[in-house]
Amino acid sequence: MGAEQETVWMYCQRFARQVYSLAVADPECRAALEGRYKIWKATPESIEPKARAQIALALHSLAMDQAADSTPADAGRVTVSEVADAVHSRPVHELFASLPAEAGRDEQVQALKLLAYSSGRNWTGPEAASIFKARVTSTALDLLAAATDDDSLPCAALIERAD
Repeated sequence: MGAEQETVWMYCQRFARQVYSLAVADPECRAALEGRYKIWKATPESIEPKARAQIALALHSLAMDQAADSTPADAGRVTVSEVADAVHSRPVHELFASLPAEAGRDEQVQALKLLAYSSGRNWTGPEAASIFKARVTSTALDLLAAATDDDSLPCAALIERAD
């Protein structure tokens, strides 16, 4: 992967950080997440970094769908609703495809890979990895929903709004 792909990945990470910042600034979202973490017996530190990584992976995957030589501007044209859709329904192999080397070394991305590829091996019922992965996805979707009331907003506009 070239330097441009590293730049696209950094843009996707920036988008995920901005989504997170906007969402947790909303007292209702923060309270809802804290209530959910109590029920799950989880901490924000165990869930939220992985949720941000999942948002970045989803946007990166969508940018790579546009062209192998995508730019941050390509990623910026993707809408928030498209990112949410990818977080929710994109197959795992598509989220991790075409990642630059830097992304592969990211601790949260590695944790998501481990969760994704270890879930579903228990045929008798859900296992802990599947449940945890569902909680990360749920949190990512909540963060995206709380970040804007206009899900047709392009990612670049959401970043500009947060700056």
